[in-house]
Amino acid sequence: MSKKGDFLSGFSGGNTQKPLTEQNLTPAKGTDPVDIAKNKRLADKIVADAEKKENASKTAGRSASAGAATRPAQSASAIIKAPEQVVTKDEKFHKRKIVRYGIIGIVVIVIAIIIFLIVRMTNRVEVPNWVGSDIEEATTWELLNRVTVETERAYSLEFDEDIIISQNREPRSNMSRGSVIILTVSRGPDMNEEIDLPDFEEMIRGQIRTWADEHLVRGIVYREENSTDVEENHVIRVEFPSAVDPDHFLRSDTVTIYISTGPETVQITNLVGNDREEVDEFIIENPGLNVEFEYEPHETIEQGTVLAQDPSPGTRMPTGETLTLTLSAGSPVVVPNFADMRRIEAIEMMNDPEAELDVVVHRRWNTSIPNGRFVSQSVDPGEEVYGDSPPVIVVYSEGRPWIPDLRDTSLRDLESTIIDINDKGSSITIGIAYVNSYLPRGLIVSQTVHNQFVPLDAHVVFHISLENLEPPPDYVPPDDPGVNDPGGGDDPGDDGGGGNDDDDWDFGDDF
Repeated sequence: MSKKGDFLSGFSGGNTQKPLTEQNLTPAKGTDPVDIAKNKRLADKIVADAEKKENASKTAGRSASAGAATRPAQSASAIIKAPEQVVTKDEKFHKRKIVRYGIIGIVVIVIAIIIFLIVRMTNRVEVPNWVGSDIEEATTWELLNRVTVETERAYSLEFDEDIIISQNREPRSNMSRGSVIILTVSRGPDMNEEIDLPDFEEMIRGQIRTWADEHLVRGIVYREENSTDVEENHVIRVEFPSAVDPDHFLRSDTVTIYISTGPETVQITNLVGNDREEVDEFIIENPGLNVEFEYEPHETIEQGTVLAQDPSPGTRMPTGETLTLTLSAGSPVVVPNFADMRRIEAIEMMNDPEAELDVVVHRRWNTSIPNGRFVSQSVDPGEEVYGDSPPVIVVYSEGRPWIPDLRDTSLRDLESTIIDINDKGSSITIGIAYVNSYLPRGLIVSQTVHNQFVPLDAHVVFHISLENLEPPPDYVPPDDPGVNDPGGGDDPGDDGGGGNDDDDWDFGDDF
């Protein structure tokens, strides 16, 4: 056997094997194919390496013959063992193949699902909750999302006009683009519906407003009026237009309701410190307010200045109530005893603009007190009065009443004279008798009393000419006295009977 054969025998571990040929490397039936070329190259490399090692060991044996004599010789088979060629079957190959195909399939399915979802999401629209929204918002949403919105109209008390009442698709559900959603839109209340009216006069303003809001009645017109009889915010009266039937009141009809604002009030400003002129201006601007004045003496604050007021500033007072103002009366003035003063002195005090005391002097007839003597005064002597206090009235006697001679004067002179006489405290009455005379018409021909004293209640008769007689040849008419026809057109005595009718004039009542 050649050395190469021995080597191969040793490499095989003493077992003779067939050379590595393509036939020998052909896998047995049922085994996996083997790469023959690769195994052949591997075998050739192993053989070459074995030969190199055998030559190297022989060279080393010669140089160490001494040592080699004592060692047992080893065969080439003992030095290098040839590796056994083992061909194994991959039992997990089919499992890995199945797993690989499964993963690919899953990936394909996932990608398909993702694509489906993307397509579905881009082609689907979420339905909002349109109830309570304006139809214009839904119209805008329709254009942005390429869907169709169809509307139905219905009357509603709950929703105003153009507000969505309901929808045929559930909120937050999805719908595809191009599909239809139906929205029911409010037409507002039915304005031709009959409404049962409550008793407005038993209600207050707030209750009426609540009722009107509940029934959507928009035709109520409120008017405010002051009233001292009806409480504030209560109904004074209800007025319907002539064309409206209260028993068949429609929602579109109108009604006017008058609401009481209570009595008319006046805003009371701060009058403290104002003078009387400013107070009078306030009274003129608020004619419905009663004002009473009280006076208090004050040494430093000018007379007529407001010291206090009741009620206080800022109060609203109903008209007709009383505002009380306390004014400064200035320094008090002591009333003198006018019995110690002559009438002329009292008159001078009355006419003095700088006098501290306001005095009014009267002259009165008096049958017991002589002319010019003191009769009475309205404020007792020694009493203190103030600048705005009522004036002190002082009365002096004019003596007994005196009837002057009024003959040859007119009826007008008679009237003024009797009025002046009675102004001094008498109650003299007169009688008028129309007589036949050639004197001018209306002239006093005679009188029962003249140029003499008379009682306070005397009665004097005056005869008035009718100018119905021819005057004597030597008669010279007097100047025109300017008399008036006292009869108003129908003269007493015009019947030619001499006219002696008396008309009693009570100047105490008429003048």
